[in-house]
Amino acid sequence: MKLSLAQAARLLYAWSMRASHANAAKTADVSEITVEDWYGYVRCLCSKQLLSDQFWIGGVDHVVEIDETSLTKKALFAI
Repeated sequence: MKLSLAQAARLLYAWSMRASHANAAKTADVSEITVEDWYGYVRCLCSKQLLSDQFWIGGVDHVVEIDETSLTKKALFAI
């Protein structure tokens, strides 16, 4: 898939804005199959980067507070 720099930039922007395949294809003037391939490629690059780097939550002078979360549904009409 050969894309011009402008098309690649438009597809990357569309991906970052979570645009649908149809909207991205129209914006970048490419097929929806190309959009699907491009979205998958960018997603793969981002996943590899996130998995390869160690990152820390918090740090010096940064406090991270973790609160309890309810993961169950509440009864709609609890009596």
